[in-house]
Amino acid sequence: MTIYKDGSACYLFSYHNTNWGWAKAPKLAPFPARAVLEPLLSLGALEVLEVEASARRFALADADLVRWARAWPRLRRLVIPYDDKDDDDEEHEHEARRASTDLGFPSLLAAADLATACARLEVLVLALADITEADVRALEARAWAETARAARRGGQDALVQLVPAASGPRRERMRIWETERVCGALVRMFPNLEGSGILEDGERRVVAGRRSWWVGRPEQRALDAFMLCLDRLQAEKRGIRREFDEGRG
Repeated sequence: MTIYKDGSACYLFSYHNTNWGWAKAPKLAPFPARAVLEPLLSLGALEVLEVEASARRFALADADLVRWARAWPRLRRLVIPYDDKDDDDEEHEHEARRASTDLGFPSLLAAADLATACARLEVLVLALADITEADVRALEARAWAETARAARRGGQDALVQLVPAASGPRRERMRIWETERVCGALVRMFPNLEGSGILEDGERRVVAGRRSWWVGRPEQRALDAFMLCLDRLQAEKRGIRREFDEGRG
């Protein structure tokens, strides 16, 4: 990547990987994202940021997302997934479960605020904390406020994909309180937000860098149910029905 003196670099892709397959190594603590990304805050023209870190995940906080929103208002795509396959080990199960709720994952509300502040953001893939009842209530309050604001000044209609985790163990473990309410609030805030499982390719909005997502077992995986629900709500808004939807109450 070339970084220009005027901060006009607009695309950055970074890949970090360490192969521990040759030896048994202790579990690595999350790496502070600020140490890597803080120097990039001067790049005010940044539009695309992708960071792949499969062996040692980044530790993020809500405050990090606030800084990014201020520094990169032109963002169109932000991708920082978490796909640590080492968490499949049984000895790491407890640590991974604890980390999924409080250590190094920003909240959904902070992610929604980031997307609202970055009016051009189309794709957001970011490993988030479990979504609790308190999160849902706060998100609903924010959604009603944003809906009223959008009626006066226009809203964020660019966001098409929000994925709160990647594949792998995090997809299996993420917990979401009352998925329908979460998705309903998000679609009020981001009227063009799509999920997966209902809309067909030709019915989807065309955006660069969209992550493919195959819905596996929504009755068992909260994240798959989340993606399916978003797609269902978007299909209903557009008057699209599928044969297997006819039995829904």
